[in-house]
Amino acid sequence: MRHPRYNFSQPHLLDDRKPMPADIIAIEDEESIREMLDNALSRHGYTVHGVGSSIDARTALAERKYDLAIIDWMLPGGSGLELVRELRKHELHQTMPIIMLTAKTSEHDITQGLDAGADDYVTKPFSPRELHSRIKALLRRSRSLGQGGELSLGPIQLDPA
Repeated sequence: MRHPRYNFSQPHLLDDRKPMPADIIAIEDEESIREMLDNALSRHGYTVHGVGSSIDARTALAERKYDLAIIDWMLPGGSGLELVRELRKHELHQTMPIIMLTAKTSEHDITQGLDAGADDYVTKPFSPRELHSRIKALLRRSRSLGQGGELSLGPIQLDPA
């Protein structure tokens, strides 16, 4: 028996929230993957800045703050893993959500990536739809933390100052 108010066969009806725009840096040496990320994520309202090396990434990250980073492990000019470690030490990027997107699939690699400071780890080949869901989850959590300012939940208010 189907409940008349809910139609679970159309999942988009369950979530009527529109994604908040976000600036994402995609650090990936394979141009075809960078283009695919740009196309897939732009359709969801994100602005994607793609770079192909860790050197270009450092330049881009020095110039501005991004809402989220997608970082490949194996990059020309240096390791994506080392880049993650550097970002976690840099005041401007300490709290930026980071997703490692890489062909390195062993348990050791995954734990190394997460221990270095990545918030999530996605292995290639990957599903753009799943990646988008992971991005939404990370952005939702990072934005709910408020980046300073007052936090409130019902009648409870916290001021971190």
